[in-house]
Amino acid sequence: MKRIVAALFSILLLGAQARTTCSPALSRFSGEDAYTIDGRNVMTVLYDGTQSLRVRRVGASLHFENVIDYTKTLGSRVRHKTARVVRILTPDLREIRTSLNQDEDSLSLLDQPFAARIDAKTLAALAGLTQSIPFTASSPLGGAPLHGSLRTAGSLAAVPAGGVRVAFTASGPMRGPLPELPTASIDGRIALVGTAEYDAAGSLLRLRSRLRITGVLAASGQSGPIEILFVRRFAPDCSPTARPSVSPEPTPSP
Repeated sequence: MKRIVAALFSILLLGAQARTTCSPALSRFSGEDAYTIDGRNVMTVLYDGTQSLRVRRVGASLHFENVIDYTKTLGSRVRHKTARVVRILTPDLREIRTSLNQDEDSLSLLDQPFAARIDAKTLAALAGLTQSIPFTASSPLGGAPLHGSLRTAGSLAAVPAGGVRVAFTASGPMRGPLPELPTASIDGRIALVGTAEYDAAGSLLRLRSRLRITGVLAASGQSGPIEILFVRRFAPDCSPTARPSVSPEPTPSP
């Protein structure tokens, strides 16, 4: 079971490219960040756009390039933004290095709680789960450990034949600075819930995640109880202009 968790909570992209009309390599995504202090909404940020993922071999290493094209809406301000994230997987499949990270809004597909691709053995193990299993993962905010469980689940939408849908929950401490509030810090808790759907080839088709932070805010000029909700949704881009990126080379399972 540890192997399942390691494969899911990483960016190891294993296996051949899925042959589907709606390419998982080019994904539609949307997001919402809502900040509430003392029971009053003080800020809501909306995101909408596409992400492409290209995988190529450079020497003995694999390079993962994620390009994000999106709009960010904050009140009456609407900005178009682009960002690139490049990660390098070492030949021994044990270390992931970041060579470029322009993703200041933390939207990258490579930083979401579930891997963008899993290998056939992990897919089969997930499909065969009959009960919840525990896992530990690093928080996307602050890096603190999150402890939770995952299980296979029924689908709200039809999962392709041979695919699987996984539900997950996790929680842990949250201490440190906050996105959009660089002068503020929080002491509280973080809770993550969501679902991930994979097709028969192990490609991530859909991801829905909700991360909730509750705690006490300390900032310049204001303090008090705070709640922040981060919502992320990913799905295949089925538009007529969608073009899949270069298929990754198959790599051995770790």
